[in-house]
Amino acid sequence: MTPQTGWFAEDTAVPPRVATASLPALSPRATDQRLSPAQLRFNRQLARIDTLKQQIDALQALADTQRPLHHPTLHSLRERRLALTRKMALWPDERLHGSGLSCLGKRRR
Repeated sequence: MTPQTGWFAEDTAVPPRVATASLPALSPRATDQRLSPAQLRFNRQLARIDTLKQQIDALQALADTQRPLHHPTLHSLRERRLALTRKMALWPDERLHGSGLSCLGKRRR
């Protein structure tokens, strides 16, 4: 992270923006200016965000390596689930139109 001067810096010129992964951290200037507790919490949050981004990137890389290995199995299971869902949805209609109902049951339809 790039250090940033305190809230009230004498230098008001805006430096050119450089693409960074996160917001710049606040740091005290060369003088004995101390960061406020809010600035310290902000810096801790930025560090935590960077750590979480690295963890997400690592997990994404692991998922990308494992996905091709399990894709055929998952695809066949997905197709089987769809077929069973269709069969389950059509079963009551088959049951009602089948010969398993008594005369009383057929009259109630």
